[in-house]
Amino acid sequence: MMNVQMGKVDVKGKIILTPLYAGYFSQCFAKGAIGVISSAMPGKRAYDQFSVGFDMRVDKGGVKDKVFVFNVWGRLAEELKQMLFNGQKVVLRAKTKTANFPFKMDGVFAAIKGTQPDKPGLMFTAHMFERPQKIGANDNLSGCVTLVEIARTINQLIKDGRIPRPERSIYFLMSEEGSGTMAYFKKYPEMAKKIMCNINMDMVGEDLDKNKAFFNIETPTCSRMGFLETLAGNAAEYVFQTNIDKYCYHGQTPWIYFPVPIVDRT
Repeated sequence: MMNVQMGKVDVKGKIILTPLYAGYFSQCFAKGAIGVISSAMPGKRAYDQFSVGFDMRVDKGGVKDKVFVFNVWGRLAEELKQMLFNGQKVVLRAKTKTANFPFKMDGVFAAIKGTQPDKPGLMFTAHMFERPQKIGANDNLSGCVTLVEIARTINQLIKDGRIPRPERSIYFLMSEEGSGTMAYFKKYPEMAKKIMCNINMDMVGEDLDKNKAFFNIETPTCSRMGFLETLAGNAAEYVFQTNIDKYCYHGQTPWIYFPVPIVDRT
């Protein structure tokens, strides 16, 4: 993928076959690629041999030529790959019918103004819906409710004089997933300079015990050392260490032990 994106592979007039999300290869259309076939289909569609999906993250940019993106069954993609590796000729025909339909997307923006609002602040985001047809309680009204409660709590603590007003402003944005955020920054480009970092709350209402699930905690790589990477890594490590008591593991050394989780496991 990286070689294609960095221009080390000639994709002009070619179709890209990949197990990765097709959206990763959007910029390849500007380099002359005519299509992408991906086997990265979510959910039950990944096991449906007759399903052909789309990837909402694909952006053809300013390319005027016709291009296509298909998400196909994993086994079909594997068969295509083996045919190519065996030197067989593969002929593909793509037929699509598309149209644009305008619709209004509601968005909510709020801010807790800091004492030094000119300094870059912190933004919280969550999506209220995914296109007009999907509004889910967990995905992601739970994230929106979390932001509202964060904003209400901080605002009330400031009002009651229990905490000082923050130096940097705190912003809250709730809109359509992905495109709503892009539409906001397109309309208010000056806001991009006012944000130091962003915390996104997505699908936080799921009961992990009832669903026999768990959170994945990811730490940033060391390829880019800086304040934000160090802060994020430290926070992730703290959350990890304070929540592993459930799995009877108390850190790599016996004297590192956090007996009380910071998150209620029930």
